[in-house]
Amino acid sequence: MAGDDAIRRHLYEAVNERDFKWWEAAMGRWVVGRPVVDDYFQRLCDAVLMLARQGHSVFLGRGANYILPAGHGLRVRLHASLESRVRACAEARKLSLAAAREAVEAETRDRAEFVRRRFRADPDDPAGYDLVLDLQRWSVPEIVELVLAAFELRRARAGG
Repeated sequence: MAGDDAIRRHLYEAVNERDFKWWEAAMGRWVVGRPVVDDYFQRLCDAVLMLARQGHSVFLGRGANYILPAGHGLRVRLHASLESRVRACAEARKLSLAAAREAVEAETRDRAEFVRRRFRADPDDPAGYDLVLDLQRWSVPEIVELVLAAFELRRARAGG
């Protein structure tokens, strides 16, 4: 999605000047005029910010919780043990447990490195999230209920 210029162009055309003020405020931590070293990262940030500004968006990973301005949205982290992630990976990708373990460990390492390098943040720090849920303690329907309840509480607190 971050690399799809047609989607980015549509989002660009769908926003107005007020949206750009919001976008500029969100991007304030990056120096204006600095050359873009990593086009993917810039496109990712653009896509997340523009989609979030349109409203009712759900982002899965990609450091979206570090891209969006503080207080916008609900930053949720789902935690699962290495063993359960390995089993799920093996089943979903039809891999041996050993191959699945290698894949899960590599993906975990790569994702953590992305967050550390791009956002100078520790992805395991709970302060980066509003809600951290353990998949071993809650069923998927319960997690959905908890996230929706937290979202409704946040919205009620904001007066919306």
